[in-house]
Amino acid sequence: MKWFLLFIFIVPSVYGQSQLFASQAFSLISSNAESISFIRATSVSKRVSFQDLEKRIFEMLNQRRAEIGLEPLVWNERLALAARLHSKQMAQYGFFSHVGLDGSLVSKRIEAFGVKGWRAVGENIAYNRGFDDPVSTACEGWMKSRGHRDNILSPRWKESAVGIAVATDGTYYFTQIFLEK
Repeated sequence: MKWFLLFIFIVPSVYGQSQLFASQAFSLISSNAESISFIRATSVSKRVSFQDLEKRIFEMLNQRRAEIGLEPLVWNERLALAARLHSKQMAQYGFFSHVGLDGSLVSKRIEAFGVKGWRAVGENIAYNRGFDDPVSTACEGWMKSRGHRDNILSPRWKESAVGIAVATDGTYYFTQIFLEK
């Protein structure tokens, strides 16, 4: 069975204290260097790290920006940590939402990782299962969705990152965070 779902979320800057689950956050992302098996259509198994997959989709999305003359988004590692945590929580606890386990929105999650002084933040999320290339499937799904495509192709965003996690049933969860300072 193949399925795909995605959502978009944008939050204006709200100044205030960020109270988040820092210890839980770091424990959940401590395994972010784990490798997963990635099966291509050729049925050849290749070991690929989560970070390799994240960089691959990030490059694909920047290619889409380049096709219309936009500057590439700059990778922000702090955003990547927040995105990985959110994807990992969705995969581990079997939910799909812009709202975190503790009720936090993307704005609070990035602040927990030290991202301060921003003007706007946006978030795309997606999940899929059963595809030979889940990264391309997520990218294509976002590009076919007006709201997601608008986020990806907006000249407003200058920094971004993608976090990926895989649930035990093989479902891939994707979170992309966008930042305007």
